[in-house]
Amino acid sequence: MARSPSTNSIPQPPRAAAAVSLLLLLAAASLPALATAAALADCQKSMVQQLTNTFENSQLNFAFDYCSDIGDGRGYTCGVVGFTTSTHDAYDVVNTYVNSGNYSLEFDPYIATLATLNVTGDASTKGLSGFCDAWYAAASNPTFRAVQIAKIDSLYYYPSQNISDTLQLTLPAARGQLYDAAIQHGVEADPDSMPSMVARVPRTPGMTDDAWLEAFLAERKRTLCHPSTPATQKAWCASVTRVNSYEHLTATGQSNFTDAFSPLDNDGKEITIKCDLNVWTNYIPGSKDQGGSGSGSGGMGKGAVIAIVLIVLIVAAVAGFLAYWRLTKGGWPWANQRFKRVIV
Repeated sequence: MARSPSTNSIPQPPRAAAAVSLLLLLAAASLPALATAAALADCQKSMVQQLTNTFENSQLNFAFDYCSDIGDGRGYTCGVVGFTTSTHDAYDVVNTYVNSGNYSLEFDPYIATLATLNVTGDASTKGLSGFCDAWYAAASNPTFRAVQIAKIDSLYYYPSQNISDTLQLTLPAARGQLYDAAIQHGVEADPDSMPSMVARVPRTPGMTDDAWLEAFLAERKRTLCHPSTPATQKAWCASVTRVNSYEHLTATGQSNFTDAFSPLDNDGKEITIKCDLNVWTNYIPGSKDQGGSGSGSGGMGKGAVIAIVLIVLIVAAVAGFLAYWRLTKGGWPWANQRFKRVIV
């Protein structure tokens, strides 16, 4: 793992300037999507999103059925880009699907709890036992998959590209990095969000796209390992490969995202990603039991897991005691008169 960058290693703009910049960026993120000359072509978009899929789920295709508590302080992480139950977007996806014309009733037991979490932002999974099984089942419905793709665009892709336009970024690697940052950090006003990181990296006159991207990658790496929310630090700092991969692309002259490129995966190994215009409709079901593309971890609460572990430990202790007694006493404890008296 790369050494965590110092929190003081990156010059920061004055607070007032950063605050104004953040407000402007948030306003830009909320605008409708606009087609600009700098916009990523469909092939480039497919490559960018396949790379983020690799970071999110270690696979190129969208993991429509994925669901798990990854321990990052955001509740359950679900679906194609890791919608979470504590940050509004999982509820947004489910609520849109529930109100569609092709809802299959999978989420009926969880709507009230999700609505509450949507307000509180609580990372608790209490009341969501079985939720991941419901998400996995719903993923077989084309309507639910289409809702997920639509939410990627409206919640993350379009806002990231609007901010790219505000910064006048034309380099595909820079625009792609802002999309990936939006997916992981969100596009709201909290200190760890993508717009907040951008506000801390002002683009000065004459600054090239490459120079700005280098500065932003350094700021994102700092934020990943020193977030304002301690609960996310461990999981986030372990994900700096998301930054290292883009640094690799720029260092090897692959910033323009043509028909294929070779970024780094989560293990730091080079992979090849090609244009795939079917990526938004391909569905490859994962194994619910083994995690895979979809994890059924919501079916068993943490309390049940702890109970099972305790039972295993107790059984192992009893077995060890019996084995020790037989080896040292030459028989079983219940055949020993002194042992019987102690029990009685």
